[in-house]
Amino acid sequence: MCNVLNQRSKASANYFYNLAKSDGCQDFTIMKVIKLVYIAHGWTLALTESPLVDEPIQAWQYGAVVPSIYNSLKFNGTQPIEAPIFIDGFDDFVEIRLNNEEVLEEHEAISVKFSKKEKAIMERVWSIYGAYSGWELSDLIHKKGTPWTKAWTLGGMRRVVIRDEEIKKYYKSLIGVENGEG
Repeated sequence: MCNVLNQRSKASANYFYNLAKSDGCQDFTIMKVIKLVYIAHGWTLALTESPLVDEPIQAWQYGAVVPSIYNSLKFNGTQPIEAPIFIDGFDDFVEIRLNNEEVLEEHEAISVKFSKKEKAIMERVWSIYGAYSGWELSDLIHKKGTPWTKAWTLGGMRRVVIRDEEIKKYYKSLIGVENGEG
């Protein structure tokens, strides 16, 4: 496989794309996928002590953003994502509509070999949060005390890095809540 910057980040977005496609999800937007990847990254940090994505996550106005995913999919605007992120940057060509399966088959989607644990976490995140809209996920990330809120309050502007340590600490604090202990 060729060397792709932020390969794990983009591959995690593609993993969620495949889950959404399998479930027939009609509202799989850029906002939704970015928030799902962020949530999965948080749970992966909390449960495995290792990151899911390979780049810093940033606090933007509407929540946590994984920049490489945003940059690869921004041409979709608010429309549902119609294809995964491709190795050759095919995703940047707005003028080509992606309904054409022949065109899609000519391009290779970015993927990595995720561990069983990482896949299980992403699948669990999808099963819990997949029905939420991007805006509903953004609202969850904006709650008081979240890593986004702390970074946004400190920086007060777009592109402030949300430290992995803060993300891990926050998701570790939810472990008891998720298990019905809190």
